[in-house]
Amino acid sequence: MEFEKVATGPAGYDPPLIGYGLATSFSSLSAAAHNATVIALKTEPLASIITYMLPYERDRIQMTSTNLPIAFSMVFLPILILGALVRRQHTATIRRAIMPFAIIFIMRGSCAYRWLPLWDRRTNYQLTLTGFLLALKAVEWGWVYRGRKKMDEVAPGVPKDEKLRAKFAAESPAMSAYRAIKDSWDLFVNWRGLGYDFGSGNGLKLPSIYKDENNRAKWLARTVQDIVARYLVLDVLGSFIFLQPWLPDVPTLKGGTIWSDELSLIPRFLLGTAIHICFAESIMQFGSIVYDVNSLFCVGLLGQSPKRWPPLFGNYWTSTSFGDYWSTKWHQVLRQSFLVLGGYPLGAVFGTLGMVIGTFYASGLLHSWAFYGSGGKPEDAMVWSFTAQALGLICERTYYKVTGKRVNGWFGNIAVILGVFLGGQHCTDTWARNGVAGTTIIPPSASLTIQVLWPNILKFVKNLGLA
Repeated sequence: MEFEKVATGPAGYDPPLIGYGLATSFSSLSAAAHNATVIALKTEPLASIITYMLPYERDRIQMTSTNLPIAFSMVFLPILILGALVRRQHTATIRRAIMPFAIIFIMRGSCAYRWLPLWDRRTNYQLTLTGFLLALKAVEWGWVYRGRKKMDEVAPGVPKDEKLRAKFAAESPAMSAYRAIKDSWDLFVNWRGLGYDFGSGNGLKLPSIYKDENNRAKWLARTVQDIVARYLVLDVLGSFIFLQPWLPDVPTLKGGTIWSDELSLIPRFLLGTAIHICFAESIMQFGSIVYDVNSLFCVGLLGQSPKRWPPLFGNYWTSTSFGDYWSTKWHQVLRQSFLVLGGYPLGAVFGTLGMVIGTFYASGLLHSWAFYGSGGKPEDAMVWSFTAQALGLICERTYYKVTGKRVNGWFGNIAVILGVFLGGQHCTDTWARNGVAGTTIIPPSASLTIQVLWPNILKFVKNLGLA
């Protein structure tokens, strides 16, 4: 994707790539939207705000122990304040007043700082993606008129149980403030919407349960075991990408393609597939670790029920359809965010078809825009790779309408593997070319595989006379 400079204000001034990138990304859907965005970017006040939220790479601030608390506060305080307000009645006006400032501070805290270790690009990419997602969440919580209520409430923060309602009405201001903080945190770590109207009350599906939810001690012990096991798997997966000798540019900050021109077709395909699977699996393992650590805190310290923390992922290798994979086996953490950004707007115009395409298109946009954080620029390949996943769901829906049968069994499983695990390689290649896929989540100095396992494997092979 090529970007041109957009003159704004003083001669020679141009907004960050991401600003024009938003307009260019939307141009594929609407030329009018593209032109309107470019005109808006030519106004100096808006350009200054964009530059404050998304500074040039050269103007980003090195993250230190001194400014880390500042960045942390800018990102999390606004969203937690909105979270507390959206869980209370009659707060729409103040939430909408706070929302623009919350977006500005969240984006500033997420995107104005730079990390420089070897795993820098992935860290910056993740921070920027988090910033966009939290800003989108600020839009959702700021704009939703009636707030966010649980399934057992008549209104946000107002339980159906009359005794509990009376208890809340009689509580002290300090206890009321404490409950507001708990409500805000509960909503913040519950993006899937378990027990809320926007999740459980809106068709949310969950993977199969494999931990004993009725025994807190056993559940906590199993969660700790899961974290350790996932860490070891994550270490091996990241180390493979880091140590493999065929594509030396992939595990560098420079980045490189996952498809080697020096290999013949089949080895080239197999290597690209291996890197794609390792990278995709590492994302799942890392996401599950973060989720499990959160669950330990909320269940072990805050006293939440283990039933509030079902598995993040299902056994996706056994998915029998695209619907099964994307609606149940894959995590649903960003489901609401993608619906708000693309699913609901396009669904209002084009119905169910528009909602499906818009949801995946929104996912592609956010993952593409986050390249700003790694020093890159938005790429169409990322957008359309995600959007293409909607075709699988559309084909399944068409098949059901024509035959009256749902896609299932081995045929559906093969279709998912081809569509997601093979067709998704373009996404991984885009990440790799931008220096994101190959940089390790676990620092090499802390990697058991790199520091212990791999040297001993080499030593063993050498002793056998094979090297």
